[in-house]
Amino acid sequence: MEEQDRKRILDNIPQLVIGISFDDLFDQLRQKGMFNEFMENEIRNTVGAEAQKLEFLYRYVTTRGPNAFTQLVDALNETNHSELAELLTKPRRGGAQPFLNGYNQLSLEEEFPDEEEEWTVARGDPDKDVFDNDKAKVYPMRSLIRGLALVINIRTFVNGTKEERFGSEKDVARLKSILPQLGFKVIVEEDLTANEILQKVTEFSKMEQHWKCDSAMVFVMSHGSEQAGSRIVKISGWDSQDVKCYDIVDKLSAKKCEQLRCKPKMFFFQTCRGNNINNPVRVWENGAREENGAREENGTISETIMANGNSVDAPNDHSLQTDGFMFGMSNVVRNDSDIFIGYATSSGNVSFRHLDDGSWYIQTLCRVFARDAWNEDLQTMLQTVKREKIRLGYTEDVIVVYNQGFNRLIYFHPGIHFKQNSNKMLDGS
Repeated sequence: MEEQDRKRILDNIPQLVIGISFDDLFDQLRQKGMFNEFMENEIRNTVGAEAQKLEFLYRYVTTRGPNAFTQLVDALNETNHSELAELLTKPRRGGAQPFLNGYNQLSLEEEFPDEEEEWTVARGDPDKDVFDNDKAKVYPMRSLIRGLALVINIRTFVNGTKEERFGSEKDVARLKSILPQLGFKVIVEEDLTANEILQKVTEFSKMEQHWKCDSAMVFVMSHGSEQAGSRIVKISGWDSQDVKCYDIVDKLSAKKCEQLRCKPKMFFFQTCRGNNINNPVRVWENGAREENGAREENGTISETIMANGNSVDAPNDHSLQTDGFMFGMSNVVRNDSDIFIGYATSSGNVSFRHLDDGSWYIQTLCRVFARDAWNEDLQTMLQTVKREKIRLGYTEDVIVVYNQGFNRLIYFHPGIHFKQNSNKMLDGS
């Protein structure tokens, strides 16, 4: 099977297991001769809920050779699930862009170059059934304004006590451009003191408009530190005083923000969780190999990455900085649920920010939102962000996602307006 087809199946498993019978699909694939007797017995004896059995079946299909993708699409159509077949075959974006088997061959950087001031979010299809009809599995996201989004960025620090976070203004600009296209109303706060950060989050939690919205987002970007010998991590305000990150999350708890009770609350933290570099290994186009921060070309070390919490020079003269420390998840959310938290890096490691183009995490997140939000859920898109980081040469733990009672899928439906109190969709143009 082509890697593009395999990836399309795996990326869409959360949608592919909804509303389809395992037995019906398995019988169709079996009739097409996809499996031998041993395989049929192994699949038939799979233990678990219907969705788990379907996931096992889909993953099995990805191992079954060059014709398996076409056979799967045919089987979905033959079992009256043309919408799932379309999910696997429909191009991600319109326009005269190169596609193979329905999959865009441009890299994220090519499709959304840094120098392009505005990135356009691919719009949802108003003629396609949405994925949030089953409220037990999917969060409703049908409000006219999907949610309010609070963006807090700390770039400068009093008396130069911490290094200025050059490039972070590009992250703010991208979020101000991308989030409204997803249906969010953006509120930006910059260079707040530690107390002001908590004050602004508290004010945000009390906004009456949350009653009319289906979700909320909070982005916090700054330097940070981890308390020695504990899992408590703090993020720095403009005054170089610290805020415990779980205090930020707690402000939107069900007890303290009734307007968002039982609604998805998404937090994204761009900051480090330590001072270690994950020692990336990159293979360059000319075959040169970079390992442990040094690029070796024809036996000569040409450039070196050094991590000391200050500026970092990357290969090809790309200038990077790190954002201090981030935090672990112990007791992050107190007696609450429907909380999603995405971190820029794993415990103990730095997170890089380009001096000109912004942080790798936020910029990649915006690119994936722009390309995939029309068709993919949030958790799937964060896995794509993770794969993009790995593709750049960084290790598996390059981003970390935690779900605190966030046990349903969430789709943003960009460009789609729903007639209120109805399942009817309207084109957002």
